Amino acid sequence: MRFTLEGPLALVVLAPVILNIFLVHAFMQPSGLVLAVVLGAFEVYLAFFSAEYSPTIKQLFRRR
Repeated sequence: MRFTLEGPLALVVLAPVILNIFLVHAFMQPSGLVLAVVLGAFEVYLAFFSAEYSPTIKQLFRRR
């Protein structure tokens, strides 16, 4: 299997969008809060607990 940076890049690009979705539903329209929490949980799982993507994402938070 050939590893590319497309998956981790997509997670990094989608993180602020998912955060915005969560904040809009938390403060303005609470009816969609469940969907926002589920999206956030998927994002956190894929970014930090998935064996395929987590090493690449965790490198972004290491001190240099």
